[in-house]
Amino acid sequence: MKEQWIDAKELKIIPFDSVNGIQFGINRKELWDKVGKPIKSFRKTNFDKVDTDDYKYFHIFYDNDYNFEAIEIFENIDINFNGYKLSKNYSEVLDYFKGIYDDIEEDGYGFISKKGSVGAYIENDDNRIDSILFGCQGYYVNGDGVFWQLKKSKHIINFDKVLKIIWYNIIILFFFYKIIYF
Repeated sequence: MKEQWIDAKELKIIPFDSVNGIQFGINRKELWDKVGKPIKSFRKTNFDKVDTDDYKYFHIFYDNDYNFEAIEIFENIDINFNGYKLSKNYSEVLDYFKGIYDDIEEDGYGFISKKGSVGAYIENDDNRIDSILFGCQGYYVNGDGVFWQLKKSKHIINFDKVLKIIWYNIIILFFFYKIIYF
């Protein structure tokens, strides 16, 4: 089973259900037992509360309880989506998903479908998909999938640092006010 996942040339996606037979919702330890540990784990953005697992040609995302909720697949793997081999061509993939889901939201960086829990990302204008994400049911609807929206932004703000700076400035202003007026 581990070889089928890690060295896979093709991933089989059953929407809202599984990736190569690994069910969405399985916890991280069970996933690791079935497919092996990742190359590395990391936080995708400054806002993430849980790690993302890097398996070279794809990333695994977890909810706050470390249950498998999404996979982001990069261009090196063929994707079989519900029995259909997806093209690497952005326009063809976009048209395919528009034929399935009526809620495609497209911008200059790709598209998402909240109903389909799918999103494609293109970094350049070469019409080739750089990555495509498949999530559990409700991945984008339930407030998850935030990384995808942030990934599209070239300017990710670390709100924790901003809040600390504001707080420190308020404290400094308060002390100057006390010194000047008292």
